[in-house]
Amino acid sequence: SAQPPMPLDPLTPEEQQEAATLAQADPRVTSLLGPGRSVLAAVEFITLQKGSEEDSDPERPLPIGRFAQVLFARYEGNLGVRALVDLVADSVTVVESISGDDVPMSLAELNAAWALARQDPAVRQVIPETDLYQVLQDPNAPEPSHRVEGLRVVGTQSGERCFEHRCLALLFQRLDEYLANIEVLVDLTTQTVTVSTTETGGEAAASHQHPPIAARRKP
Repeated sequence: SAQPPMPLDPLTPEEQQEAATLAQADPRVTSLLGPGRSVLAAVEFITLQKGSEEDSDPERPLPIGRFAQVLFARYEGNLGVRALVDLVADSVTVVESISGDDVPMSLAELNAAWALARQDPAVRQVIPETDLYQVLQDPNAPEPSHRVEGLRVVGTQSGERCFEHRCLALLFQRLDEYLANIEVLVDLTTQTVTVSTTETGGEAAASHQHPPIAARRKP
């Protein structure tokens, strides 16, 4: 039989699913997310020590539990929800609201952005062989010859596009070269696609430091 994970091991797929299921079912989470559109953005391993210094035996180290942090984004109001899940006790211990800007973009959102963009007539006009492009879903799978990645775009001031919205600038890589001079911006909050051509290529992509959204091979 499989060995149980050690305290500092990464989350197993089963633990990720368990954490997501527990968080999604928690009434505090569902209340904060409300009835509108939202997305499960991340399930991350987090290290916490159980108990406190006062109630522990000084001769024994505090036990380390298995915890996951589950992050959601609610599109309305640019709200994030953070849930802390105790995987040993099968319980959600903390639920809090955070800024949507602090919730990472997810692979699910890249898939949603590309699904919107690939149907857009303007995208189909400027991207040759549109239907050949695909998002890499599994970092261990062979890379497709035509790939779509996404860079998060964050507006920092009121009035800027993507201010308090969840936006991705899509990048298109054919074989080993990125398509230049084409910017496809998908606003997932408003479900709109904007296409522009640039002389330098990817102004939005150059304006921030977020890494591309894509499934990555482990080094």
